[in-house]
Amino acid sequence: MTGNFILFAYQLVTHTDEYSWVKLITLPVFIISVISGGWIASRSSDRYLLLLSEGALLTLGGLAALAYQMSAHPGWMIYTVVMFVVFAMGLQNAFGKLFSKETHGPTTMMTGNVTQAALDIGSLYRAKFRDASVRLSLRKNMATVGGFLFGCLLGAVLAYMVTFVPSRPA
Repeated sequence: MTGNFILFAYQLVTHTDEYSWVKLITLPVFIISVISGGWIASRSSDRYLLLLSEGALLTLGGLAALAYQMSAHPGWMIYTVVMFVVFAMGLQNAFGKLFSKETHGPTTMMTGNVTQAALDIGSLYRAKFRDASVRLSLRKNMATVGGFLFGCLLGAVLAYMVTFVPSRPA
């Protein structure tokens, strides 16, 4: 998620990729994946089902990437591969948050904040938005994620202004 925010901000400011919006679409896909992972974990006695699902999605993504390479008209296929991988990453991060003792530690930080926010959204939905402690956790995480995205946009604008000014006084 960190890299997507940074690349989105850079490409938006520099107008270098007409499809930069795809990087933002990965955010709701990731959130839906984490919520799904939380739901799967709450319904299954086999915690490793999340990792099995992740592996299946990565395999499907790999097969789609292979089909993409062989296709003369790939179009939407590259985005399909990206979304398979993003969904799989959401399941992996949900597993890491829900079963932290089963892992060696988090592999991401901003992604961890988004993961926790998504798990909070799923918990709030299941509790009919009545759990005050979960609402507070979600507010804190959304402030962190929103602040990070704002910082990415501000950094991209400042970098653009400093590096791309045609004639700067010496």
